[in-house]
Amino acid sequence: MFQPSLSRLSRLSRLILLFCLLALLSPAALAQDPAKEDSDNYSLNPGVSFKLYHIGQDMDQLPQLKPGQLPNVHEVRPTLEFRQPGDFGDRRNNFMVEVETFLRVTEAGEYRFRVFSDDGSKVWINDTLLIEHDGLHGTTPGKMGVMELGSGTHKVRISMFQGGGGTGLWLLWRPPGEDWLSIPADRLSTDVGDERPTAQGDKQVDIPGPSPRPGTFRPLQTVHPTFTLEQARPEGFEPRVGGLVFLPDGRLAISDFPPANNGIFREVPNGKVWILENPTSTDTTEIVPRLVSNQFQDPLGLNWIDGALYVADRSQISKWTDTDHDGLPDYRQTLASGWESDNYHHFTFGLPYLDGHFYVALSTNISFDRNSKQDNIEPGGAFALNGPNPRYRGSVLRINAQTGEWTEAAGGVRTPNGISNGPDGTIIIPDNQGAWKPASGIYVVTPGEEPKFFGYYGSTGRSDFFPEGGVPTSFSDQPIVSPAVWLPQGQASNSPGSLVEIPEGMPYAGQFLMAEITLGGIKRVQFEKVNGVWQGAVYRHSHGFEAGTNRLAWGPDGCLYVGCMGASGNWSWRGKQFGLQRMRPTDQTVFEIESIHAEPDGLTVRLTKPVDAEVLQDPVNWVVSAWTYEPKPNYGGPKVGVHDPGISDLVVGEDGRSVRLVMGELKPDHVYHVMSAVTSTQGEAMWTGEAWYTLHQQPGE
Repeated sequence: MFQPSLSRLSRLSRLILLFCLLALLSPAALAQDPAKEDSDNYSLNPGVSFKLYHIGQDMDQLPQLKPGQLPNVHEVRPTLEFRQPGDFGDRRNNFMVEVETFLRVTEAGEYRFRVFSDDGSKVWINDTLLIEHDGLHGTTPGKMGVMELGSGTHKVRISMFQGGGGTGLWLLWRPPGEDWLSIPADRLSTDVGDERPTAQGDKQVDIPGPSPRPGTFRPLQTVHPTFTLEQARPEGFEPRVGGLVFLPDGRLAISDFPPANNGIFREVPNGKVWILENPTSTDTTEIVPRLVSNQFQDPLGLNWIDGALYVADRSQISKWTDTDHDGLPDYRQTLASGWESDNYHHFTFGLPYLDGHFYVALSTNISFDRNSKQDNIEPGGAFALNGPNPRYRGSVLRINAQTGEWTEAAGGVRTPNGISNGPDGTIIIPDNQGAWKPASGIYVVTPGEEPKFFGYYGSTGRSDFFPEGGVPTSFSDQPIVSPAVWLPQGQASNSPGSLVEIPEGMPYAGQFLMAEITLGGIKRVQFEKVNGVWQGAVYRHSHGFEAGTNRLAWGPDGCLYVGCMGASGNWSWRGKQFGLQRMRPTDQTVFEIESIHAEPDGLTVRLTKPVDAEVLQDPVNWVVSAWTYEPKPNYGGPKVGVHDPGISDLVVGEDGRSVRLVMGELKPDHVYHVMSAVTSTQGEAMWTGEAWYTLHQQPGE
């Protein structure tokens, strides 16, 4: 049992102690994001990217945003001058602004810049800090910096915070031989397209003090110690991987296309399918890509069944067979079609196979405003990027692999990238945050059950394409079914991709690894069934790949193959856009949380290695917070009902590898964020010291 004095520790005090313990274990801090590649690699539009973040606390200096959080406001503005209170919307106090643009310089030489801000600001050019004007102050006097610039484009980034009182932000420059001037709008451009997702709620910032080690309150930096990372593509082959499947003969099929998030719908084929010879070779010069076809549109799923290659294209599932016996499929047949695609965001994700059927999931419309390049929408026709859709969009389809006949297995998904085979003969569907989705989450479809509704309501507003209004999402007359596992936005995930089960004989066998595009890296997901309901936990696992991860596949060599993808804007990790790597298992072990399980009176946390009982029983070493989400039509949403569930007792297992956190009756459909700083009996720090467990049911209910 607790000592009375320790049991009364405030949650804040425990967090501070936890931070200090973590800092003692390792002082490593986050590496800075590398500079963006040359702007010629991006599609640029006039203006500057303007992001505003609501901060739920007083500030006297620029805070450090925790990564992966969407802004409350994201707009393209014409200039670098924001002089009026209305330039910052309705928010008057406690917010932060991030401005990014590419500055075109026509004459090389010494340039002077002066920033005016109320309150503090910093200015970077080409990722070099040029001006530091932090703290609480008014807009005068401005602070100056000098830099030699060559002709061409240069990245400019400005951070500014507003504490209270007046507000304003603008940047002037003094080109060689000229006076101080406003920077002309025709010198400014941005790679931000029409899609600019936002999220409600106050944002999280770093707490001042010792810097925790990567893996706890911070992203990881490298792959999990039970793997080493290898390159798996030859020089010059740069796939943006939408599908990944190994063939029975050991070759690897890859679908590859450049995703476009600029709102423009194109019917011209943009995708390719390759088959790689010798994909398991450690000598990348022996890996040979062979082109199957370049006549695909956004191919986002592959599978190989009974001697044929199946491809999930934008509006169909095609079957490819090898008729000339040269090792490459060459004969194309349409297996299934009949769902419409009239928006650039209308993807078809697939293709898990189960009991003679393929499964695909159809994403929904993203629309902007009456001036959208894609569609002319009447006022009220689109909200939070949620536009009208044709029938079946937002549905999960079950397709007979022999006849191509299909039915709807579920409805209410938004961007279900990464639909995969799940535990115990299920299909699992990671869906992305957005309209009606306050955070990303993983849903479960069980064959044979009645179709469920997963919460996305398509707009029924009218547009040029839909003069009578959009078609309601299938099964939207049913109650919303929450995800089995919530993926807290900006913490556990941002843009989830496919999942693969960890095979027998490996650490965490039976759990799953999940790709992640925007936050990058790979997450580990654990499922359990309680009272007939799926729930479970998500953990950090690996990081440091050459781009955001999208597709995963186990190879015949026992390695995990990681397909990467990206586009400009928020559809990438650090702007990186392609990659194919392999994770080779090692004989290393690692100390971390192995699993979390619901109990009648709380949660049991099981560890991979033993810990001294007095350490496990010390309440300083455990912090739990909880919250839920409330689906609304907004793009994303805040945590709701955040609270401390209160640990009343800690019960240690006999083997020293588990501890039961006694908290009494827990709240259903809540996320329980478990944080720990325990060390093993051998003095090892945790690889990652936090986990997010989604609870719907407790045993015995």
